[in-house]
Amino acid sequence: MKHRTHTSRALGITLIEMMVSLAITSFVLLVINQLFNQVITTVRRGTQGGEILHRSRAMDEQLAIETELKLGPGDPTADPAIWWGRMVGPLGRDGASAGEPGGFLVIIQRQVAARLTLKDQVELAPTSQIRSDQLMFIYDQTPTFDDSGKHRLPPMAPASDDTYAGEMWNSYNSDYIRMWYGHVVQLPEDPTTYDPANHALGVSNATNPNALAQDWVLGRHALFLINDDIDPVTLAPLVPLGIYGAAPGNITFVNGGGAVPGGATLAEGLTDASSITLNNLTGPGSFLDPSPSALTYQNQVATMVYARDPLLTAARPANATGDLTASEIAPGHTYFMGGVSDFIVEFAGDLITGQSFQPTAAAVTAGPDGELDRDPNGRIKWYTSPFYANPGIAPSGDPGNINAPVTYPAPLPADYKPHAPQITVTGTPSFPRANDAFVWQHEVENPIANPGLDADFTQWPWMIRIRYRLHDRRGDFEGRQVTVNTITGETEPEPGEWFETIIPVNHQGVK
Repeated sequence: MKHRTHTSRALGITLIEMMVSLAITSFVLLVINQLFNQVITTVRRGTQGGEILHRSRAMDEQLAIETELKLGPGDPTADPAIWWGRMVGPLGRDGASAGEPGGFLVIIQRQVAARLTLKDQVELAPTSQIRSDQLMFIYDQTPTFDDSGKHRLPPMAPASDDTYAGEMWNSYNSDYIRMWYGHVVQLPEDPTTYDPANHALGVSNATNPNALAQDWVLGRHALFLINDDIDPVTLAPLVPLGIYGAAPGNITFVNGGGAVPGGATLAEGLTDASSITLNNLTGPGSFLDPSPSALTYQNQVATMVYARDPLLTAARPANATGDLTASEIAPGHTYFMGGVSDFIVEFAGDLITGQSFQPTAAAVTAGPDGELDRDPNGRIKWYTSPFYANPGIAPSGDPGNINAPVTYPAPLPADYKPHAPQITVTGTPSFPRANDAFVWQHEVENPIANPGLDADFTQWPWMIRIRYRLHDRRGDFEGRQVTVNTITGETEPEPGEWFETIIPVNHQGVK
């Protein structure tokens, strides 16, 4: 009889099978992890992009309100048609009533050396040249322009340290506002430790909230020109007295015996009202009287922008506990938008005759021709300081930056009086926060023929272009690809996202 032999076989997996399973599992987990990270990155980029787009819309909407241009009453097909603009143009502009004052317009151009992002700081990257321009104009909120009153702006700074009530917040008597845009200097958490040298834009300092350009704040300061005397401002200063020196602040003009804010009170954002009026600023015998000389006018106007000392701001009240005083809250009203690094202001207009590629002495002396200046391809010429313009290398812009739009140098000051490089007093630069400036006065002198004798509207710009770069709070967002090596064509993503907005200027005035 035959017997069958049963061989026992243990159940389990071999080492090879285990290694194969682990490899497959690891691969699957790796794929899932990569997908998860991609989703997180996509969501984060979408959130950052949405935040940046929201702030860009806010910028465009605010500027659109303050520079609104519309057809006035009468026949819109008439030649010339009547236009009304909220940005007050030169004397005798379209839509102006008899005796209505002219405005004035200032563009300050400047660049600041600073590291752009936190990554640059960690890697000890060299500093970049960040544009920090300024724009100043007069805003018209008279009933003549719009009797609905929906765009009458209320002052935000208080009249005393314990209340926001009082005549300083009442804008009923203020028909015109000096409007200013530019970078402001954020105060440290303890404002009494503020040091102009250590807390300036771009200065690397552990206590400096302005060290990285990704964290810079764009400010907006509306100075209400009240048609009545106001009481002197009584708010307590935030920074140590004398921090601005013997002649503090920039807005130091006076009107007779009227009390006006000046010095640290204004520069700290503690007030936004002045008893002086636009009529007292412009016209013969006024503070801004162009009759002595264009240079005098430029220097006078420069005291109304922050070209010497910075405008300060506070992102949050200085006192974290207890009752807040008006002095601790008020500086926040100059805070317009955070995360704005480059802020560039350029202009277009009728500066030369013909459409030459670059203005020449002959073209300038020929005078304006009544047409918007364009290049040979029919594109609008955007003018800037010769220091920043580089029209010879398309598509170039700022020197050394082949990724910027094409810009053209404005004619030299001898031919174009608004141009005032390094605004000076008695030959010495007195405004260190201005590399270059353009100052258009309310009563325009012809820049070419018979200076000082013939008024001509053509030197006022027709349009202003503002280019600005926005960053998310972390500074991680990267936008367009830019060329970093012109020989190899190598590109890399650029931190932040660029935007631009174009605003109209009601430039037409008496001839």
